[in-house]
Amino acid sequence: MTASKVAGVLGLSKWASPYSTWLRMKGLLPSDDGRNADDKARGHYLEDGVTRWWVDQHPGVSIDGTQTVFDRDGWASSTPDAHGELDGETFVFDAKTDESEDDWGDEPPAYYLAQLYWQMWCADVKVAYIACLFGRPHMRFREWRVEWDEQVGAGIGFRPEQLPGGFAVQ
Repeated sequence: MTASKVAGVLGLSKWASPYSTWLRMKGLLPSDDGRNADDKARGHYLEDGVTRWWVDQHPGVSIDGTQTVFDRDGWASSTPDAHGELDGETFVFDAKTDESEDDWGDEPPAYYLAQLYWQMWCADVKVAYIACLFGRPHMRFREWRVEWDEQVGAGIGFRPEQLPGGFAVQ
């Protein structure tokens, strides 16, 4: 189980339902349905630039920009875009792009928060950063710091048998 599936499993994704996530995990649906190809390409090409912008905003940050796989308990894993240390705290980092800020507010959308919590849980860290480049109403960067919250985290650190909707991880 990976971070990109968590929002779908929990019913928080705008791209997948718990059922479609289960079907993909079981191999009964293709892992990529071909939708949002332009959005995915944009994210792929711009992710490095968003990361570099974020690093420039934080003098003294030590970052490993390689996608390290963090495994947890033999069935859970995550590959944040980067991880590192800032002000003595170890963190995970994700870079995003979005056409607009419509789904973003004082914190990232729930589907990205679920992904960040999963990454923190897998990497055993208490801090995550996410930065996003928006296209409209005008192009701009924003960033958020997310600190581990035990109440929220209690719903993330589940065992395979606790997955909602009868999910089975093999």
